[in-house]
Amino acid sequence: MHDRAAPFVPPHCPRSDCDYHRSRPGWRWVRYGSFVRQATPTTIPRFRCEHCRRTFSSQSFSPTYW
Repeated sequence: MHDRAAPFVPPHCPRSDCDYHRSRPGWRWVRYGSFVRQATPTTIPRFRCEHCRRTFSSQSFSPTYW
């Protein structure tokens, strides 16, 4: 049995100037590729907010990001 974490789902847009910066009904996003880094996990998914059209990664929600 493989012990894999569930895929990351962004809770809201991380951009403070977006109307969907805080969790809000109707927020939509799409997968927008990924990037590779040396640290684990090595592949980091990217997303795009369908409202402000800006991109971000799952790392945007890491406590050490900001």
